Amino acid sequence: MHKLIRGFLVCTLSMPAWSAGAASSSAEQSLQSLEQQRIAAIRAGDPAAIRMTLADDYQHVHGGGVVDDLATYLKGVPGRKRETLRGTLTTRIYGDVAVITGPQTNRTTAADGSVNEVSYYVTQVARRQAGQWRYVNMQTTPLKPNDPAKLLSGDEASYARASVNAGWSADQKAVAELEARRAAAIAGGDFDALASVLADDYLHVYGGGTTGGRDHYIAQVKAAPRVPTRGPLTVRVYGDVAVMSGNLLNRIRYPDQPERVLDTFVTQVARKVDGQWKFVSFQITQKTMP
Repeated sequence: MHKLIRGFLVCTLSMPAWSAGAASSSAEQSLQSLEQQRIAAIRAGDPAAIRMTLADDYQHVHGGGVVDDLATYLKGVPGRKRETLRGTLTTRIYGDVAVITGPQTNRTTAADGSVNEVSYYVTQVARRQAGQWRYVNMQTTPLKPNDPAKLLSGDEASYARASVNAGWSADQKAVAELEARRAAAIAGGDFDALASVLADDYLHVYGGGTTGGRDHYIAQVKAAPRVPTRGPLTVRVYGDVAVMSGNLLNRIRYPDQPERVLDTFVTQVARKVDGQWKFVSFQITQKTMP
């Protein structure tokens, strides 16, 4: 099903229960087919088939915070042959860019017949060019508590600071500056300023794979004050939608707990409406030791 909210299309898709008879737009049908194609290619361990679903600038963020570009990701496809199961997906379509979020379970079978399943929450970004949808980004976050012994902690003194690239376009700079405003609002406890950089349909994916909207996220920041430090950022602009990614060091003070410093990787999606950029999506994955 789908509905129009504030000028963008939201649809919920239950996989694998997609049917040809279901009422959907051509964009939705194309995105459904793209995901089915991706799942089939992973099951077969076929790099050439999965390449057909990915854009040239594809970026993949694994559950441990490791980041692959297109070439590196494709090299690992034969070794990651598995069954991929999807739950209910939410798709937001902004013109020629779609943000798809929802659960995924990877199921592998060992030589002795034992089955291992790992579940994640996933954000995918797809872009339409010349009528064809292709994924430009995918980030996975495990749906389970992380082993504290495996979490990586960053050192703020040595952490590379975010900076605006002199060769960036005006839109790339504007998105990076939007993130600087978000970080400053969080560090300063200015929750009105934080709300001002988040869109009405904002979705935040936390480090344990849980999710919340704008109000929920702001409440979480109020309850556990934090100071975010960003490393170098990558900003890709596709018309009025931008995908920004990079390292994030979070110094968090949870209630009744010692202060924690978490080293993470983040993908954010921003949308420009009436000349103003706002974040619509944020997914964080904690970096862990192999």
